Amino acid sequence: MQNATHYTLQLRFVGSLSDASHSELEVLAHPVQSDLASQPFQGRFQRWEPVFEDICSLMRSSAFHRKAIQRTLSAGLPAHLINRETGDKHMFSAEEVAQLSLTPLESGLSTAA
Repeated sequence: MQNATHYTLQLRFVGSLSDASHSELEVLAHPVQSDLASQPFQGRFQRWEPVFEDICSLMRSSAFHRKAIQRTLSAGLPAHLINRETGDKHMFSAEEVAQLSLTPLESGLSTAA
């Protein structure tokens, strides 16, 4: 049941924490506990703004929510994406994760295009 797999996303800046424009955005997609047989995915993006906007669009984030995520990342902290209504980690479908062009984590630290 590949279509039933859901993932949580964790974002973090890799590189210069003092200047987010010179950092790469690392995205880790972890399968939820009920889908542990599924594979985690990751990607690193030098041009992080488009990926960040895509993720925020999938979450239907408000401008305030986007800014809070960006400030968390800029502070050097990983951001686990939270569903603002429930307070739980936001669940992304396998199709949504596929849209982000992430690669399987087992393939090493290769970067996404």
